[in-house]
Order: sequence, then C-alpha cells, then structure tokens
Amino acid sequence: MRETIRAQPNDETKSSLVSLFTQRCFDFIENNVRAIRYIPSGLAALGLVIIARKLYMFNRFTTAQQIPAEFIVQHFRLKGIVKNITPSGELQVEHVPIIAWRIFRRWNHHASPLLPVRLGGCELTDGALPWLNDSITEKHVWFRLLKVSTDGHIECIVTKRKVHVWQSSK
Repeated sequence: MRETIRAQPNDETKSSLVSLFTQRCFDFIENNVRAIRYIPSGLAALGLVIIARKLYMFNRFTTAQQIPAEFIVQHFRLKGIVKNITPSGELQVEHVPIIAWRIFRRWNHHASPLLPVRLGGCELTDGALPWLNDSITEKHVWFRLLKVSTDGHIECIVTKRKVHVWQSSK
C-alpha cells in the first residue's frame, strides 16, 4: 500500500494563510463597497414585502372563505365599493385592498367576484332598499367584519365615508 505523508502546517504557514485570506476579504470589500452598502436596504425592503404579504395588504378578497379567521375574530375593518344591492338586502361589495395597485387594475379588465355582505343586526323594511340603492350604490364604504354565516355571507357593520364641502364624493 501506498501511504501519503502529510506535513503538519507550522505556525508560519498558518499565519500566512490567515493573512492571505484576510487580505482577499479586504480586497473583495474594497472592490464591492457600493454593492455591500445596498445589502441592508435590500434586506429591509424584502422584510417590508414579507410583512405586507403576511398582513394581506395586496389581497383582494372575493369570497368569505378567503378572509382570514383572525380578521373576523378581531373585527377588522375593510374598504370596498358597493356595486349592487339584491332584493333580499344583501350588498354586493367589491373589496379594495389596503394597498391597491392602480396600474394593475387597468390591465385587469374582467369583473372580479363580489363579496356578499349582509347588514349585521338589521332587518330591512320595504322602504329601506330604495334608500340603500340611492345612498350607497357605487360608493366607497367601510365594513367591519362580525361573522361569516354558514351560507357564505359576511355579516358586517357598514359605514359610509363622510363627505365634506371641499371633498368630492366617490
């Protein structure tokens, strides 16, 4: 059998290897200072995107099942546009995400499904439907989530944004 003999590195070769490694590290850092300066900014931006996705800031909810359970338990307030009111008094609401990308909306021409929202704790009378149609159809509303019924409807407290003299109504 052939045996290979390895020489044990002495202190001089160890120190020269360490100094060579540190010199190469310093050279790399000097040659890439600008890129190294951008690393913390890039990591911060990545962290913000991860947080935004975790908080559903970009999501447009189209069904009651898409809304996270913690939103309903904590009675989150969501924003939307009332598109239609059914004869049973159900509001058909287009959910507007917290951060809405208007540029993507132009390319997305197909109509998205609407959230079925019921007014929580209210029974509508005969005169309520025409009044609701006149006052909140095609308007921005806030709806506070109360519960999701078994048939897929969301029970909510619905409020309309106040319009001042200097603001235009949407």
